[in-house]
Amino acid sequence: MSKMGNEWSRYLTEKVLISALFFIAYWSAFKLQNVISTELEYTQGVSLVFLPAGVKLLAILLGGVWGLVGVALAAYVLAIEVWNHSSVFDNITHIVAWLILPYMAIKMLLFKWGVSADLAELTYPRLLVLTLVFTSVGAVTTRLHAVMVYNSDAEILQTSMLAMAFGDFVGVGIVVGLTVGVGLLARRRS
Repeated sequence: MSKMGNEWSRYLTEKVLISALFFIAYWSAFKLQNVISTELEYTQGVSLVFLPAGVKLLAILLGGVWGLVGVALAAYVLAIEVWNHSSVFDNITHIVAWLILPYMAIKMLLFKWGVSADLAELTYPRLLVLTLVFTSVGAVTTRLHAVMVYNSDAEILQTSMLAMAFGDFVGVGIVVGLTVGVGLLARRRS
């Protein structure tokens, strides 16, 4: 195999591993969520603490498009379980509303702020704003999609949007906080 072929193979292997890592992380967080927070469910698809939202944000920030692919695949597999009466089209449009649109909002903010790929310019205040935008865009687009496609209760649309944004924000805070904490501990030990 040529040198270029080896480099391409190594590059592709790395990216597939990133996708697989975030697939497993999202799927695991979702399954853990189902075990620990059944009391915190506001309505179907809305929890007042949603840990997978933190994994979703980390996948976007740390894994980029390949992290996004891993989460999208996990979300598709899980959507078949959760929305078992839905079509392939419904599940794909759900992923667009729930994942792709918040991803685009994050990318626009990072670009506007001049944040590089290594996230060196991403300060804690910016991360807070980014999280608010991420959770708000995701909640609005996801709940609108649920009303239009899955016939969710339109009467509670506004409150379910707020509940989802709140639950995602809390989930992001927990997961990102734990990740940063573990990173700081690891840095101190080395």
